[in-house]
Order: sequence, then C-alpha cells, then structure tokens
Amino acid sequence: MNKISGEILLTFYLELCATVCFLQAAFAIRMGSSSSSFCQCDFPEQCIQDDLRNYRAAVVEYNCPDNDLSFFNQSVVDYMSANVAAYEDFVKIAAENMVDIIIFPEYGVTSLNLPADRGSARPYFQIVPAAAGKIAPCDDFSDEQPDQIITRKLSCLARTGNIYLIANIAEVEACDAETDPECPNDKEYFFNTAVAFDRNGSVIARYRKINLYNEPVMNAPPKKDVVSFHTDFGVEFGLFTCFDIMFEHPMIDLHRQGIRDLISPTAWVDSFPTFLAPEIQSGISKGLGVNLLASGYHNPPSYTLGSGIFSTTDIFAYTTQATISRIVISDVTSPPPSEDQNSPSTFQAVIPPLNVKVVEEKWSFLKESFANFDTILLEANEGSASVCQNEFCCHLDYEIEFKKLGPVFRLGAFSGEVFIQGGKYSWMAQTCVVLFCSSPEDLNSCSDGSTIHTFKNSSNGELANVEDRRETFLKFTLRSDVFSSPYIYPFALSSSLQLLIPSKVDFKSYPDNYSGKNYSAFLNFTEPGKMVYASLYARVYENNLGNE
Repeated sequence: MNKISGEILLTFYLELCATVCFLQAAFAIRMGSSSSSFCQCDFPEQCIQDDLRNYRAAVVEYNCPDNDLSFFNQSVVDYMSANVAAYEDFVKIAAENMVDIIIFPEYGVTSLNLPADRGSARPYFQIVPAAAGKIAPCDDFSDEQPDQIITRKLSCLARTGNIYLIANIAEVEACDAETDPECPNDKEYFFNTAVAFDRNGSVIARYRKINLYNEPVMNAPPKKDVVSFHTDFGVEFGLFTCFDIMFEHPMIDLHRQGIRDLISPTAWVDSFPTFLAPEIQSGISKGLGVNLLASGYHNPPSYTLGSGIFSTTDIFAYTTQATISRIVISDVTSPPPSEDQNSPSTFQAVIPPLNVKVVEEKWSFLKESFANFDTILLEANEGSASVCQNEFCCHLDYEIEFKKLGPVFRLGAFSGEVFIQGGKYSWMAQTCVVLFCSSPEDLNSCSDGSTIHTFKNSSNGELANVEDRRETFLKFTLRSDVFSSPYIYPFALSSSLQLLIPSKVDFKSYPDNYSGKNYSAFLNFTEPGKMVYASLYARVYENNLGNE
C-alpha cells in the first residue's frame, strides 16, 4: 500500500469513528442521558470495537499502625498524614505497573480505633467537597485547617500518580437543626465516606456509607445516594463500603442501573465459615455477574483480613496472607465475560510476592452457629441426600474419596431471618450448606462453637488443624429449586481456607419456569476438590423487615 492510499484510508477511518461517536451522543441526548457515557475514547478505534473495555486495577490490603497518639507523641493530623505517606509507596508501585485505578481500605487513614465519643473523634474528620463541582483540593494550599489537610494530600497523591484513587475518609459536614430534623446535637454530621479522585486529583464521587456496623460515632446519611463515576478508559464504577454488601441499598441499586464494575473499601469482620472477606466478595461477584474490586483493612488478630479483584468467571487476584500489607494488581475486562467466555486478563501480581519470608500473624475470626438450620449427616461415602426446613429444600449428589474421621460432613437448610449485631440488623436469607464438622454428634463443631457473630478472644478464635481435613469430594452438586429470590450467591472454601479455583466450580441460577415464582441454582465441582464449606446463599431483599 502506498503512502497516499494509507492516508486516504486513515482519513476515512477517522471520519467513520467520528460519525459513530456523533450518532451515539445524539442517541444518548434523545434518551435523556449524558453523551459523556458514550464513546469515551482517547483513540478512535475504541469507538468502533465492541463494548468491552480493559483496564488495570489495584487494591491495597493495608495494615494500619496503632493510633496510640500519646505513646508516639503525634497529633491526629500527623498520624493520618503518616498513613497517607504509606499510601504513596503503593501508588508508586501502581504507577510502575501502569495501573489505571487504585483502591485503599475502609478506615485506612484513621484506623479502626476511633475514639468512642464524638468530641475526641472530631480531629479525625475531614471536609470533602461535593463531586458536582469536580474540585481538586490539591489546587488549594491557602487554608491549612486540620480538617482539610488529609483530603488535599490524597488529591495530590492521585495527581502525582496520574491515577484514579479511591480512599476512605472520615468526613464532617455542618448542618442546621432548624432546617434538618436529623441534625446531630453538635450540629455536624460524621460520615464514613468513600471518595474517588480522578487523575487530576479532582473529587468526582463521594459515597457516604449507609449500612454502618459497630461505628458509634458515625451517622448514616439522611439522604441515601446511589453513587457512581465515569473514567477516561470508558468504565463506569459504582461505590459502596464494606457492610453495604449485605443489603439491597446501594449495591443492588447499582446493579439495576446496569453498572458492572463495583468498588468496595472494607474493614470486613471475618466470620467462619460463611463470611470470610474474599469468600463473600468472590461469591457476590459471581452471583451478580460483576467485577468487584475490594480493598481490605489488614489486622488478622482482630478479624480483618482479605482483599481481591474478582469477576464472574475468574478470581483475578486476591490475598488472605496473615502477614503484611500488600497490593494486588490485575487486568480486568469490563463488562465481565459470560460463563462461556475466557477472561483475557494477562497481568496479575501480588506485591510483595507471596514467597517473601515474613512472620505470620494469628488470623482470628468470629464463629457462626447453625442451631437454626435443619441438618443431616452424610453417613455414606457417596449418594444423594436432601434436607428441608419447612418448604425450603436442598439436595446434594456427592462422592467422597476418603473419610479419615468418619461422618464429618453435614447438609443443611435454612430459610428465615438472620440477626446480627445484637439484632440491630436483620435480613431474610435462604441457604443450602455443606459443612465440615469435627464431631458427628456436635453441631457446634461445624464452626468450632460459639454464638453467631459473637466475639471470641484470639486464643479461642482460631480454626485448629484445618490442614488435616483431607476429605476429597470426587463428585459434588449442591442445588435447590425453591429459592424465592433471584439473588443467589455461591460460597466455597478449600481445606486451606482458600477460594476454590473458578475453573473447578460451576455455578448457575435461573428462574423456575414451571412454578413461575421460584428460582433454581446449583453449585457443582467439575474436578475433585477438598473443602470445609460450600453454600448457595440467597438474599431475599424484598423482605427486610424494615431494616433497609
């Protein structure tokens, strides 16, 4: 091809791209949408390919140091600035690896150990500008007020790294009791806020956590916003924080809006066996068909461990190493591929590498009770089993290669109300479970005892001898045809408390066309696997008894 012909083709190509962009924008305006959500392309070829976008993401598992300020002779701002300075190292690693977006954990700036009274906690709280103005706090060095310094430092960090940065900030906002009946007595709201900065350091999203968990100084926002933001690489992200993952608002609201890339800063409290952080994050991702970027607060002795980048068909990368802070990096495809497509992810990394020799910390977690479940022992090495609780029934087809300790697995069913945090929160759920139990006679042994979501001290809160649980399922299909909700999530843990490899697990859920009102789901091992827990967990969001 000669030079003139090549230039003619290139001109035609660019004009075609411009025409496609124009038509998309015109359609968006006609439908009442912003044209900015269509054809966000730095290069023309992005506008004529299919809807897939690729980006590189990073989540940070951050070990926040002790905030005993009197011991370290620090001010609150000094302490928080030191944490932001630690963030700089991760942003540098992300920039070296050409990461587009980085997420830091809930309470990573302040630590979880905020004072219990609002007066003492006030110095930790920062002013955060509204996203509508796209203000870059990094531009304003005129005011050195303590409640603006940390927001500005984070803004400058995003700009320096040329990266989208999501950080959790303790936010303060003034209110007027005369016009706002929910205004606290001290005339200030304290919010647990996830803030998104763009590459320029501008605030482009501000999400205030709706569903608080043991956060006595925080206020739930009077207006429960559903928050998302667009990026220059063509992906729209939705924001929620930690405990929000269990509720309809805002996570399911984001999903209903068609957003398939979700971000969650967390300080998740691990509960064995159902609710370890990566287990629930991976299950939610797979069940909803979304990419989920979860950044976790790292304090294994205090029940917080685990971060990852998850998708429908893949676990791009995650960490549950009870060691030190880490950054998890992976390429991500948006929207996530369907079950019959392969993920084109080409880059994954956990830094520091997992083979770095470090001192292990104890990983403690809360224990759950299965006293409200109907369960049966799997006494044979193979066969089919069923168990029902009222009209909700679960079925298992299985074959176990070797049963070292006798009948140590149970099949269970539950349909009803789940209470946690002393009954402050409750929700409706339906669950089919297969549990490893250390004793065939004692149901409490299925989680090593204790009441659901009751704190245990470190010495009693560890799972003993988990590596000795060597039973291998040669065949495993767990199913139910009578779920009353379409929101069904698959959870599974290997005998080493790691997630099962996605290629070895098949999950499907679909409406039951015969009944017209129920939903079916199954979880199947496509290869032999060792496990201590597997479940199909359905959230019945329409029945929340006033808690949402």
